Amino acid sequence: MSFKCYWVVPGRVVYCVASGALSAKEQIAMNNAFCSMAAQSPHQVHYILNGERAVPAMRLREGITLPYRKPPNSGWTILVTQHRITISIVALITDIMHARFTYVTKVENAVDFICERDPTLDREVLRDSIRNIDNPTATSAV
Repeated sequence: MSFKCYWVVPGRVVYCVASGALSAKEQIAMNNAFCSMAAQSPHQVHYILNGERAVPAMRLREGITLPYRKPPNSGWTILVTQHRITISIVALITDIMHARFTYVTKVENAVDFICERDPTLDREVLRDSIRNIDNPTATSAV
């Protein structure tokens, strides 16, 4: 498993890409990375998690009892995946944390969703930042 988190809109939107089997420890590390990034911003911070190439490597009971944190300035959590078990686990966790959550099947849908809910975000800037995620000059990785 591996993951990387990026500011795709500095101080406003974090984009994490995960791949492979996600252990409980790795999921907590990814949550901690998001929380650390959100703590750097005085603004509401949205979280797009691209899990298209990731699968959880734990049971549901273990997933919902992990010590996840929700930053006080947390906006929407948007999961990008078609994996039903992952959707169920993340939906339960975000419900327990009283976080705003949705899932979509494509990154483009995540961009559309968040821009419809937060009109202060520029759709094209967000799309371009995500498209250029592998270009270190376009985004900042943690």
